[in-house]
Amino acid sequence: MVVTPERMERIEERVDRLETIFGQFMTQTGIALRRIDRSVERIDRSVERIEATIAEMKAEGARDREESVKWREAVGRDREESVKWREAVERDREESVKWREAVERDREESARFRARSEQDSREMNKRWGELAKKMGTLVEDIISPSLRRMGLEELGCGEEHLFVERISRTRSDNPKLRREFDALYVGS
Repeated sequence: MVVTPERMERIEERVDRLETIFGQFMTQTGIALRRIDRSVERIDRSVERIEATIAEMKAEGARDREESVKWREAVGRDREESVKWREAVERDREESVKWREAVERDREESARFRARSEQDSREMNKRWGELAKKMGTLVEDIISPSLRRMGLEELGCGEEHLFVERISRTRSDNPKLRREFDALYVGS
């Protein structure tokens, strides 16, 4: 059987539909990647705010230490006040140690979260790449192996005269236009 223009047109329509579906897939992939990028940016901004808070707390701690030295000089002669001051300083120091430990835990948690996010992003990119590659071989993997049987039994194309996978065709009326077919079946 000879490939008629109508049959060729139907094949081209099917190819066009597959190209449209693949384009939609690529669009959705781009949207998902942009979402991941925005999440990573939000995490980076959070880490920057935490680091700025730590810097402010360090500066405040330095100012507190300077004030405590002045205060100690002013009340150094009075023993009872000195004892009270030492107790207050010890409490502040303990709170400062607790605060530093909490900040360090937050920093470590942020680092772990960032590492997890980066790993998730790498894994997601790998999965998207694998999926895109798999979508690119859809016809070769699923349709092409059964096209001979379908042409003969399901589509009524008759005995096989020609079966080709991955063929390109240049239009005779416009050599710049070129079509690629993943599989072609010609029957009697």
